Amino acid sequence: MYSILGIFAVANYNIVGVTVTKNMDCVARSLCDATRVLLSWLFGLFLTLAIGRTHEAFSWEIIDGGVIAVKTAGFVLVGLGNLVYNGFVHIPGITEG
Repeated sequence: MYSILGIFAVANYNIVGVTVTKNMDCVARSLCDATRVLLSWLFGLFLTLAIGRTHEAFSWEIIDGGVIAVKTAGFVLVGLGNLVYNGFVHIPGITEG
């Protein structure tokens, strides 16, 4: 059952991605991908903090300051790399522009 749901989720993700790329551009799709990762992480944190304390099955994230700091730094690094790659941010001496 879950594999069928997974197939539909991936198909939906790809259809939306192609539609965004067709109607906007690949930069918008790339930024949507980064936002998707952020939203899924925040949803996991919310479930862990709101429900995970009483129901172990919903404790998805490790709530530790160091772990959250590393994950946040990693997301910022990926997001910044995405912006540099797509030409929104220019780093003097490294990127052209």
